[in-house]
Amino acid sequence: KWMRKHRTLVGSAAMICVVVILSVISNLAFAVQAEKQRRQELEAQKTRLAKALTESEGRRLAAIASLVLPHNPGLSLALAKEGSQLQPSLEANNALMAAADANHERHILAHEEPVGIAYFGSDGQTVMTTGTSRSFLSETVPARIFDVTSGKLLRQLDYRATITSAAFSPGGKRVLTASTPSDAVGRSADELADHPPAVWDAARGVKLGELEDAFLLRAHPRAFCPVGTSTQIVAPAKGNTARIYNGAGDETRVLRGHTARVTFAAYSPDGTKIVSVADDSTVRIWDAQSGRQQQVLDHWKNRLPDDPVRLVHNAEFSPDSTRLLTTSGQLGVDLWDLDDPVPKSCGHGSLATFSPDGEQI
Repeated sequence: KWMRKHRTLVGSAAMICVVVILSVISNLAFAVQAEKQRRQELEAQKTRLAKALTESEGRRLAAIASLVLPHNPGLSLALAKEGSQLQPSLEANNALMAAADANHERHILAHEEPVGIAYFGSDGQTVMTTGTSRSFLSETVPARIFDVTSGKLLRQLDYRATITSAAFSPGGKRVLTASTPSDAVGRSADELADHPPAVWDAARGVKLGELEDAFLLRAHPRAFCPVGTSTQIVAPAKGNTARIYNGAGDETRVLRGHTARVTFAAYSPDGTKIVSVADDSTVRIWDAQSGRQQQVLDHWKNRLPDDPVRLVHNAEFSPDSTRLLTTSGQLGVDLWDLDDPVPKSCGHGSLATFSPDGEQI
């Protein structure tokens, strides 16, 4: 009855309640929107701050890269690369280019004489250099071993003639050197053996012995037996032979069978076989332990050229020691399965090698 009697008052009160509720809802919505906006602004501020810190770190790394460049080019390159990624800029790019240039040419291994060949050691921490065959008669050039990191000369291998080629043993403990004149191909085995190969202790630079009556047209790591604890080396020698020597240069076995000068000899990767190449236009396989001849490869005997001097240049076993590559500038490249006397022709070329997995040539 009271509400019917006071309808105007009740309507006004209801209106006031609706207005209050709407106001509260509006204020809540405004507060939520304001909080959302505040958080967005905070996130944007954090993003700007993180970007500024990243850019600052990039500039800092580029500056440090420039500072350490003279003393540690490798570290400088790493810092400059990271700095240029964080903050691409002219300064970062300049630091990166300077570090790249410094690492491109880390050291100059200065020599007074012409350098013939340079080899990395098996551990990648040393470099060995030799003289050239042209300087064989005019001067005596040693082999030198340098430290890769510092460029410092570690050891010098002095021989009575210019060392024209050298090879580390598979474990890097020994060095085999050869002193070969530029006209070696036309010289007799007796002449070449006047300057026999030498065996050296790689760590001390001390000569351990010479391979008497032997010679090498070029020193190569395959002359070392790759298995076993003792050093075994095979090399061409006088008397149309190849011979096996120990680490002190003492002859332990003679491989007889060729009828002309032997020009090349090498072990198989498993150390069980030896291949020899000679001027009699044959390639022969030997048992490394007994020295017994196992095979004579001369499939090309019916297609020999008119002047078959040094017909085959090189021979190389496959990584699994079951096949052999022979190379000849006159007859091309042949691939031999050691169980098959007939090779497969692989085209022309005087140099060929297997890929590490033995699947390609």
